[in-house]
Amino acid sequence: MQQSYLIAKHVFAHVAPGTIKFVLIGLMPHSLRYDKAANFLYASQNLQYALLFDAPTDYDEFLLSLLSDDVKDSLKKNFPTVTAEQADLNFDGIRLSRHSEVTAKLMSDWQDAAKFFVSDDAEDNVQNFSDYAVLKDYIELCLANGAKPVGVIFPFAPIVRKNCDRKILNAFREMIHRLEENHDFTCVDMFELSISYDCFCDMMHLNEIGQSFTNSLISLKLWQMNLLATEGFCEITYDYFHRLATRSPKDDYNELMERVLEISVARIRRKKKIKVGFALIEAGQWCGDDLYNLFARDERFEVTIFFSMNFQRDTNDLTENDFQRGVEQFKSHGLNVVAITEINATIPEQDVIIYLTPYINYSTGAFRLQSITAKTLLAHIFYALDSSIHVKSFYNGYMFLVLWRMFYSSTIQGEVFRNNSIIDMPRGYYSGYPRMDIFFKRDTSFHFEWKMARPDAKKIIYAPHHSIEGASVTYSTFHWNYQFMYEFAKAHPEISWVVKPHPWLLYKAVRYKVFPTAEAFNEYLQAWNNLPNAQVYTGAYYQHIFATSDGMIHDCGSFKAEYQYVDKPMIYLRRAEQVFNEQGNKILEASYCVDGQDLDAIAATMQRVFIDGDDYKAAERRAVFDKYLNYPKANGMLASEFIYHSIADELKEAAK
Repeated sequence: MQQSYLIAKHVFAHVAPGTIKFVLIGLMPHSLRYDKAANFLYASQNLQYALLFDAPTDYDEFLLSLLSDDVKDSLKKNFPTVTAEQADLNFDGIRLSRHSEVTAKLMSDWQDAAKFFVSDDAEDNVQNFSDYAVLKDYIELCLANGAKPVGVIFPFAPIVRKNCDRKILNAFREMIHRLEENHDFTCVDMFELSISYDCFCDMMHLNEIGQSFTNSLISLKLWQMNLLATEGFCEITYDYFHRLATRSPKDDYNELMERVLEISVARIRRKKKIKVGFALIEAGQWCGDDLYNLFARDERFEVTIFFSMNFQRDTNDLTENDFQRGVEQFKSHGLNVVAITEINATIPEQDVIIYLTPYINYSTGAFRLQSITAKTLLAHIFYALDSSIHVKSFYNGYMFLVLWRMFYSSTIQGEVFRNNSIIDMPRGYYSGYPRMDIFFKRDTSFHFEWKMARPDAKKIIYAPHHSIEGASVTYSTFHWNYQFMYEFAKAHPEISWVVKPHPWLLYKAVRYKVFPTAEAFNEYLQAWNNLPNAQVYTGAYYQHIFATSDGMIHDCGSFKAEYQYVDKPMIYLRRAEQVFNEQGNKILEASYCVDGQDLDAIAATMQRVFIDGDDYKAAERRAVFDKYLNYPKANGMLASEFIYHSIADELKEAAK
């Protein structure tokens, strides 16, 4: 403390008064030495840290010699060694390099001998902490030079927090409180901050991860004290805000976020041309042309689709061909698309980025949170009509906590996010699902060229999901019935088929040994294409296939809700691991469900529902649709219109 004070005194002597706006004073419970009884408390605490690293001082050696061998043996026996689960590798490395056998718990518990020297009288404690006067002088020095003094008590590792002597900690905090009452001084106390061992390089010192968390919280506190301007936060990348959201009180975080976003909105309003970019990693994630065209027809906006390869997947001829086919699909619709094939590709700075996937770390680095500042507004449209049940961390990960606009495809989805989000998702809106807008437009005519072996053939979609095995969702039954489905199609020319595999099925089918290689999987798809009554379709714009079909059989997540918009019978292939929310369960109750391993039951159900045309659940299906999926009825407009107005109306003031 004395050294820090002298350094500050030197700095203030060499700058003009008022130059320094605030001073951060780092504090720890042992920062203020307790002098009573020949510094026994200070010595005993030093002993804790010295023993941890097996390097006691001479005076500590003397104190240690006062303990009997029985006591020392008992200490070593009763405190287990800190394991890798209790401390990060950095700490283990330090401990091992010093050949220490004394544990961190002993370090924290080595305070019993000092308890006698902490008084129950607060005034007595203040008088006996020798550095209290130094800190008081330090505070007065800052104030005299026009700088706000801010104390910072940094976090400690969990085992230290748990075993810290509360009597000593409370005495220390009482002194800090007294200084706050009598001076223009504030202390940011993060001693109890719940961060794990991976935030420390040893039990007392933060590593880079821990520093990033604590720096975020300190800056929030300085902002609340009007020591940091809101404008400065607009220059900070979104990974900072995500860290802040996970550690700060939600009301504090939301207040800062609203202020920052207001400034960014005001800045964008002054621009003559507002750049809006759509970001996606699969063509099938495309939200539909209607929203794009609403922006493109508005002269205030410049619109671009940034279509990135998925850099988390293996690249082969099949994936590259699918990617290029997606690029050509967008171009054929007259859309401005930029194909991104390099993970380190750069993009022009955008004013608004509309993510069509939450998996931003699969994309180019330019779209990740650490690459984008709060000057750019982030929005998200879900690429799927999600009816899954995710772990709580899903709702607080990726970009969800930092969004300016979150657009829910269903009311159920909004409820789930609000119930699981640590910030309550105050910027979430129920828009509906823009990809389905086309089915509500009266002037749309649907066309798709089916391969027909017979002119009266029923037109059926087979859409296998990728999740053969999975941590969050496990839907796929493909590995049990893929060959059966092909043989059934081959034997039934009275059905025309479109095979619509999930974009990730190739990767998963090879990874889980359903097919030995990507080439073998491609041969399977080619076998479908070779049939006179079947074809494979990948990419976006499958709405025309939906509209012209007579039914669907699949095990996908989103398709079971999306297919409800064409009011056709759907067979869903079940497995025990499938778990859905209320919306998903209600849809399946109104669908034709069959065990994905029961090939005879699959054949019989397809015969009854598709070939014989017995759609006996049609009325139930329509009732479920009206309750859960009819967003134009709820909002009075299409989803694309809702999203466009939510963004454009907020940014409508053009530069003068």
